Amino acid sequence: GTVLWAKTFINSGFQNTTRIKEFPNGDILMGGESGGDIVLLKLTSNGNLIWSVQVGNQYQNSLSDVDLYSSDIMICGFTNALPGAGFVGRISANGSFVWASEMGNFDGRCEPSAIVKTPDQKFVITGTQWDTAIGGFCPFLKKFDAFGSEDWHVFHGFGSGTRIAGADIVINPNSTFFVGCREIGLIFQTDQFGSTGCMEM
Repeated sequence: GTVLWAKTFINSGFQNTTRIKEFPNGDILMGGESGGDIVLLKLTSNGNLIWSVQVGNQYQNSLSDVDLYSSDIMICGFTNALPGAGFVGRISANGSFVWASEMGNFDGRCEPSAIVKTPDQKFVITGTQWDTAIGGFCPFLKKFDAFGSEDWHVFHGFGSGTRIAGADIVINPNSTFFVGCREIGLIFQTDQFGSTGCMEM
């Protein structure tokens, strides 16, 4: 429990830490927000700053989660651009922007909450998204590759006025996905192709 070192990075534009991740070589990724933008810091294992990068637009942006693709960084979050859009993106190992893609639709908010790398070196992402057909927010799971091309997506709707969000993802050895949801005590499972079953607790 002895503190080995502690540092602050206010001068790097960092105000709010939301995620932290360790690179294979022991370097550290800190992800957070400052002034409406997303800020990423890469540190050595001793806490020395390697680089920092700020990503954003004219709207308020929030970072939900990060994961690693080799030494590159995959991020997801959302912006309050009306009506509210989610996004997923990739930052290179040296902090350069690679690509970003909007998630959601034109008539309702999309808020990603978690991103996880799959055994086949792709990614799954979960969160909540407005479903016009049912008039409520429902959890989703989307699978895509490291270049932003979507493999498949699935939604679980529960009726008008609901607001249910996918919160976290677990991948089992058979490459099926379990998604735990907030607000209702729901867990659903998909196979590697997106076919689903669900259980309410």
